[in-house]
Amino acid sequence: MVEACLPNTKARIQHFVAAKQEQHHIITLILKVEHDEQTLPNGLEGFMHLQTLFFESDISCPVLPVPDVSSLFTMLKEYLNRIKPATHQVYRAPVVTNLIAQATASAPARSLSEHDANVVSDIFSSLQEFEEATRTQQGQAKLCDFFDRTMVEDVIDFWADEWVV
Repeated sequence: MVEACLPNTKARIQHFVAAKQEQHHIITLILKVEHDEQTLPNGLEGFMHLQTLFFESDISCPVLPVPDVSSLFTMLKEYLNRIKPATHQVYRAPVVTNLIAQATASAPARSLSEHDANVVSDIFSSLQEFEEATRTQQGQAKLCDFFDRTMVEDVIDFWADEWVV
């Protein structure tokens, strides 16, 4: 790394890291570059200068040293495969029990308890199935098997004028 280019390099790296805060980012440094049939100076020295720059400038960004251009793709692919589980975002569905707890005619003053909402979510596979159970004798009997009659009537009253798509 040439000392005259250091401020420009530092500014470009800081801009790169700042622009990619929500995503995973990496800098690759090719250690051995052949240019016009001559090999440029030792890349390991450039790697050490880059690491020093990061340390002194408080820049946090992984650097992947790559032996030569021909191994860039393979090493980058291996690196990304290793970090994939850590960066893979898992979709988390909204907690349906919060919605179930409000499915009473007396809510929000008297919602279902967290336990009762969990029981409902265990009994019925969907909100629609829960709603449909309030409209049939068999479904109402199933609710009465788990809850007192007052609570079941409160749930039935709630769903009387509601529609679930």
